[in-house]
Amino acid sequence: MWLVRFRHAGTRINRSTGTRDRAEAQRRAAKIVERVVSNRLEPVSLAALSKIDTIRFCSEWLAAMESEKRPATLATWELYVVTHFEPFFRDASDLASPQRLAAYVSKRLQSVKGSTVGKECSALQSLLNWAARPDIGYLDKAPTVPRPAPKSGKSALEKVRVDLTPGQVEAIIEALPETIRAKSKGDPRRPCRAFFRVLWETGLRAGSLWRLEAPGDYHRGASELVIRDEADKAAFGRTLPLTVAARQALDAVCPERGSIFGEPMNFRARLRTAALAARIPEHLAGHVSPHDFRHARTTALLDGGASLTGVAYLLGHKQITTTNRYVHAGLDAAREALSGHISGHTAEDGGLEPEGRNDETPEISGASEDGSSRTRTWSQWIKSPLLYQLS
Repeated sequence: MWLVRFRHAGTRINRSTGTRDRAEAQRRAAKIVERVVSNRLEPVSLAALSKIDTIRFCSEWLAAMESEKRPATLATWELYVVTHFEPFFRDASDLASPQRLAAYVSKRLQSVKGSTVGKECSALQSLLNWAARPDIGYLDKAPTVPRPAPKSGKSALEKVRVDLTPGQVEAIIEALPETIRAKSKGDPRRPCRAFFRVLWETGLRAGSLWRLEAPGDYHRGASELVIRDEADKAAFGRTLPLTVAARQALDAVCPERGSIFGEPMNFRARLRTAALAARIPEHLAGHVSPHDFRHARTTALLDGGASLTGVAYLLGHKQITTTNRYVHAGLDAAREALSGHISGHTAEDGGLEPEGRNDETPEISGASEDGSSRTRTWSQWIKSPLLYQLS
């Protein structure tokens, strides 16, 4: 569909000519320019909107948003249009109907969470706001898209957090195949193990890895990786140092030019198989996701003494408070924190009790002033800690 774009009175105008014929589009474009310049652009009637199909209406909107939104956002909105909007809304008048918008939200909440529907509603609101702009003129006023509560709706797949140790991550990576079959028959096989090796070594989001390009972001033999603004979820462009393992994995799959890892793919089945091979419990193996690698890397780096600000930079967090949410404390961290403070042990005599002890009421042992031994349980100490300290 041919579009006409121009500026008038400092405003950028984007309008569809409504035709695929170039000569006809030029004639219609001239009339559109004339109406805008003479300030005769009137809102389109509902009857006229009903003749504009959803795909055409949304295509104009996405084209107009190219100068205002990041490519990643536009790609997500395009996915919404093709997957959700077009099958539900018959035409542009349907999209502008408050009743149909409410019905859309209700239907989507039957299969996904409210937080997911809220993102789709945000895209719909942007579409309607664009349609009501004076320079567009499709709507006199944009209807308000109802927003569901984030915790409402139904989860299509319940997310179970899987806290992976560095050893478990290494075992999963080694169990993954080097390459996997591509989506289309005849396409070259795609790297798999190298993808997760780089994911683990860098702590990056999977989406950032999918957007890596050679040679601009990385070339064979380089010691650093460039993350462009458009390749990062938070538009945080930066240069990252690479470990030896990350460089070796990238060198093994990096082409001379083009996408390093290709189009996004679903690794869920491969991850489950690899997680089972790495002896991850069966009830957790199916929930292992690429994002769990990012959380595990964050925890491992901070447990190893890395600075919070340095880790936040690696992960692409502009606020270190975001990084805090990625740290998953576990049993080992609890033991380390309490080392020398339980069961009467000190740092000099070995710290904790032998591995494997799991008393329901751990004892606190010591000696009284008269030399006789005394034993108390945690429950007794909690009830009267001051009395215990003074006894």
